[in-house]
Amino acid sequence: MTPPAVTDALVAECPAAGVTRVWIFRGAGQGAATPGAIRFCEEHGISVIPGECPFMFLPGEPWFHRLHGFVRKITGSYPR
Repeated sequence: MTPPAVTDALVAECPAAGVTRVWIFRGAGQGAATPGAIRFCEEHGISVIPGECPFMFLPGEPWFHRLHGFVRKITGSYPR
């Protein structure tokens, strides 16, 4: 959960740190994803979830997070 101004620099550190999966958070507002960060991850074999709110995936969250996930599932836009 970073501001987009630092996301590119942070994902650039991932290969050296052995990070192979990155979740770039997005809740209300702009979120942390940038085209450069997503491209870097893809080019370096880092599995990336760009711009999703993790709360819609976690059990026991408030109903509106679960509803968001449910709507994404029935519309076919739920990330895999």
